[in-house]
Amino acid sequence: MSWSNGKPMVEDAYAQGKMLDNSSWKLARGSSPCDADSVQPVGGEPVQLPWMLDSHGCFMWGFIERGHANPEWLSVGQRRVLSGLAKLPGNHACCVMKHNVPTTRQINTKHDIEEVCVVFDMGTRQHNIDNNEWITFVESWARNAKTALDWLRSKANLSATVEEMF
Repeated sequence: MSWSNGKPMVEDAYAQGKMLDNSSWKLARGSSPCDADSVQPVGGEPVQLPWMLDSHGCFMWGFIERGHANPEWLSVGQRRVLSGLAKLPGNHACCVMKHNVPTTRQINTKHDIEEVCVVFDMGTRQHNIDNNEWITFVESWARNAKTALDWLRSKANLSATVEEMF
């Protein structure tokens, strides 16, 4: 979603992003994704953070975008929020999730996500995954974020965490 002076540029897409369908997820510990109506970066416009999931105090945050999973293509405010959250120490991750769902129906966050760019290890790494890998990653995350990130590192052929590198 793009903003212009605090107003959504594409109202149908904004409305669609506010009504995500998370009902297909059956996650460990009874976890379910939620949203934040507004996050305001310093010196920027308010940004909706449509997807968040907790795992024992470790968080995955996500932006859902039509047609791309590229963090560089997010609006300035979204990039600032993603960058700030991604740099937090700990087992956290930020995601840009690509979908191509018509604005006439809800986005099913399990089945309609085509590709995801996951930014992790305090913002130093990113890796793209497809829908099947997305489902595996989220289901693993709900059980244990560190295990999910280790799986992602193995997919990306990365061996050490940032903490292990220093």
